[in-house]
Amino acid sequence: MGLLQIHRNGAPRLKSLHNLEAMETAWFLQDDQDSVKVKNNPSFYISILQRLNCPLKAMLIHGYFIQNGFCLSIVSLWTTLVDMYAKFGLLHDARSVFDRMTHHNVVSWTAIIAGYGRCRGDDDDDGDGHDSSLAREAMVLFEKMLSNGLSFPNDFTILAVVNACANLGNVEDGRLMHFHMVKTQTEVDMDVFVGNALMNMYAKCGHIEDVVRTFEAIKDRDVVTWTALIAGYANNGLVNEALQAFRQLECEGLEPNEITFVSILGLLTLYPNIGFEKLIHTCLLYHAFPFNLTLQNTLINVYCKCGNAIDGQRVFDKMQKKNAVSWNAMITGYSKNGNVHEVLKLYHRMASFANHVTFISMINLFATIKALECGMAIHIEVLESGVKVGKSLGNSLVDMYVCCERLEDAQWAFDKMRYKDAVSWSTLIVGYCNVEDVEKAIELFCEMEQEGVKPNESTCLTIMTACSSIGVLEQSMRIHAEALKSGNESGILVTNAIIHMYVKCGNMYAAYLMFKKLPQRDIVSWNIIIYGLAQHGYGRESLLLI
Repeated sequence: MGLLQIHRNGAPRLKSLHNLEAMETAWFLQDDQDSVKVKNNPSFYISILQRLNCPLKAMLIHGYFIQNGFCLSIVSLWTTLVDMYAKFGLLHDARSVFDRMTHHNVVSWTAIIAGYGRCRGDDDDDGDGHDSSLAREAMVLFEKMLSNGLSFPNDFTILAVVNACANLGNVEDGRLMHFHMVKTQTEVDMDVFVGNALMNMYAKCGHIEDVVRTFEAIKDRDVVTWTALIAGYANNGLVNEALQAFRQLECEGLEPNEITFVSILGLLTLYPNIGFEKLIHTCLLYHAFPFNLTLQNTLINVYCKCGNAIDGQRVFDKMQKKNAVSWNAMITGYSKNGNVHEVLKLYHRMASFANHVTFISMINLFATIKALECGMAIHIEVLESGVKVGKSLGNSLVDMYVCCERLEDAQWAFDKMRYKDAVSWSTLIVGYCNVEDVEKAIELFCEMEQEGVKPNESTCLTIMTACSSIGVLEQSMRIHAEALKSGNESGILVTNAIIHMYVKCGNMYAAYLMFKKLPQRDIVSWNIIIYGLAQHGYGRESLLLI
């Protein structure tokens, strides 16, 4: 039975436990009088559980507890099991144990809250994100703990809640936790561990002023503190401030860690024209920093985003181990440079590493160069691979077929999408407008409205241009109303399109009203109204505007 062996009384016992001290394992397996005394002591199992690095072994010990009727009121023992399951990400098992416990203390509440709080709140339709409901459950559990009234939260509980707030982007509750910490703190200077968690929360919520304020309240700053500041600046696009903080960190005599470099490199991917990627790479070499997979992937991504796929390739070639992120970074880099030959070479080499990101990059490339047959071949591979076609991948497929003017296939890919956003609808509407099937474009726009999807500025511009070409007043007024509802009317591009649409439909009164409403008019606004007035028999009025 592998790790299990049947004892003479029929109960399953552990045969071996990897990485445990030999003496503890021996005690666990023996049945003499002394070992029974030890095995009735919860501390023995707590020490074992705290050392485990494999959830399977923990499950076996859990089974042993159940088989031997361990009392659920032993809070410390079952709390350790909850904490262990939570750290392995086995939240269902952690919650099951927690709910069966007859008593809870602050440690057991903190263990389960921390487990849920570690889950990020980004729902990704392509299957590589985390369910935000898990992070929200941490907040629900915290409220239950407070309403229970038997356990008062300690600093570790508050930190677990702060982490949940960070992953949910919930700055309001995060501020309440910050206030609670300040209120209960006896020292003037903020504890570095607490401060780092608060900085991380504010940074993820986009409140950089609070990040800086918290940073200044910490007296004994460590590399994690500086990294949280750098990440805060980087996440909010403050390039100069992030680079200045990085220099200051080194001036303080601190060694940057992996997250520090990842934060700085991540900033360079958003602002590829800064030109500091080689400087940061040199800095990594200067510090003799170990190039692990995350750092190497980030470095490749930076080089490729900065248009330097050759240096990215050099890093890629030196990697002893590669994963899907490594391959995708190189494929995306060469795709943006239009290097089809290198992209195809990499795609055929990566084999089983291909995922939805790979397919999106390939499809976007073939859409750009209008390579229909290659795009269809990738579409077939997507269907055969069983990869989930979420919004991002679905939108890329629709766009590829639209670019190649295969509207029937674009419609098929669109209809197969389970979830559609404004981009999905807009892409197909643009496709029908491009092939001058205006009626179908207007029909889709009306369906989009019925589905409750708000059109973006691009959709409004496209459909208004389509209405202008056929001069349908009733539909034009409906689209104008939709632009008002979605908040797109305020932009000058959309307003100019509305004026042009009314001009083409012959409704100069509505066109002139829109023109007068414009707070600022550009050359296009003036040209449209002057041309419209002249075309519809208002020559004198058009001359007065010149």
